Amino acid sequence: MSKILEWIEHIGKAFAIVFIIFLIMAAILLAKNEENYANLLAEYAYYSLVISVIFMIIVVAKEGENKNEDS
Repeated sequence: MSKILEWIEHIGKAFAIVFIIFLIMAAILLAKNEENYANLLAEYAYYSLVISVIFMIIVVAKEGENKNEDS
């Protein structure tokens, strides 16, 4: 795997971790009756999840292309 794909994969994983952290923080805020902030943080969490999935799709697609070229 090329260095660029490794970098993209690491960034995708980082956004997945951010998603989990933001969602946990949103749950804590919701428990403290801070609904507005919790909703905003949950929204940011889902944005980071979408970004993570996009990065991972790029990695999987490029790895598939590399396998087809090797065959």
